[in-house]
Amino acid sequence: MQNFADAVKKNGDEVVATEFFNPGNRDFRSILTKISRDKPDAIVLFMFYEESSSLLQQRVQMNIKTPIYSASPSYEPKLLQLAGPLPTASSCPPLSSRQSRSQGEVVRRGYRTRYGSEPSMFAAQAYDATNIMLNAIVAAGPNPTRQKVRDALAATRNFAGVTGDTTFDPKTREPSKTLTRMEIVDGKFKVLR
Repeated sequence: MQNFADAVKKNGDEVVATEFFNPGNRDFRSILTKISRDKPDAIVLFMFYEESSSLLQQRVQMNIKTPIYSASPSYEPKLLQLAGPLPTASSCPPLSSRQSRSQGEVVRRGYRTRYGSEPSMFAAQAYDATNIMLNAIVAAGPNPTRQKVRDALAATRNFAGVTGDTTFDPKTREPSKTLTRMEIVDGKFKVLR
């Protein structure tokens, strides 16, 4: 939350309110009422789809028109089922990298065949994490050691996965991702062009 607030401030904008809730909470009316009094330009959610679906439903019920944005934890096919009819909301989902959309569709098809449901962001992130690790093992050479694999991971640049491109900072080893923006339109996730 603090990293987000710092980035917003650095861009010359302001976070007018921050609200926290207990995991498993399904009633967000008081939070929505409090936030809407501040008349924000947007509401940003950092929550999983179970809670997001309740908040989005209650936003519609309360006739709050403030645009909603969310990160990848809200990208889950079940969000659309649980939340019911929704106006537009934006999200950064897995399985929609512009560079690897065909790869994402192959993974999505395979996942549906094996598990009988759409892949969640956790499945997509696990898929990419596994492939990033396998790529590092191959890059570490015919006799990989723990240090060589670690160095190969740190050297990862623009790995085109199904969740977007991933680059690791060689000093901090923190990932940087290029994500694709999506929105909910007519009850479906659609890529923003």
